[in-house]
Amino acid sequence: LVPEPTISLVYDGLPWLAERGTRRRALDLAATLTGRRRHVLFLSEFPSDLSTVRAGALEELAGSLRHLRFPLPDEATRGVLIAELLGEPEAASIPSSKALGERLTALVAGLGRDEIRLALREAVLGADGDVERLVVRARERKVQLVRSSRALELRYPQEGPQDLGGLDLLKTWLAHRKRAFLPEARRFGLPQPRGLLLFGIQGCGKSLAAAVLSTIFELPLLRLDFASLFGGAG
Repeated sequence: LVPEPTISLVYDGLPWLAERGTRRRALDLAATLTGRRRHVLFLSEFPSDLSTVRAGALEELAGSLRHLRFPLPDEATRGVLIAELLGEPEAASIPSSKALGERLTALVAGLGRDEIRLALREAVLGADGDVERLVVRARERKVQLVRSSRALELRYPQEGPQDLGGLDLLKTWLAHRKRAFLPEARRFGLPQPRGLLLFGIQGCGKSLAAAVLSTIFELPLLRLDFASLFGGAG
């Protein structure tokens, strides 16, 4: 018998709940634990694990399951992780610098600690001491990690301002606004920009403008598939 109080940990167990039979067993388990000092925690560092459980399945478990989302590493934490990883013997051939650390810190935003370690270590092994190759490989690995989520698509567009006809005022504004995303802006005390709303009739160039914006700001382009997010329903 398990003594009380007890907290049982199930690592990477969310995909397990995607199956109806295991959800039934989880509900039965929750019923036996009601009123007792015994708890079961399903732990996962990968947000994509949650997307494997359909919205309807979560509704079935709503009375017994409490979803707690812990924050991803912030900029300061990511910076420390990057510095530690660049200080490892395997990265000795990479010419480390403050600028590189800031680029990588921004690049791995949105990843968990283990994902950051995995992405950067794999990038270092294939970089052959070349900084730009390191950055490219880290981007590629981040794309692969995000791709594991059915609802999100991440890419780094190749389209530039020269590919967007007209809209000269927008392109000029974007070029100036880019400075607000740089680390220097944070040190100066400027807040991180919240976003830009593009609207217009179908075919007017919103998607192309978003791709160009991504290139100018040197930020990835994220596409959210609502059909996958809600399990294809509605």
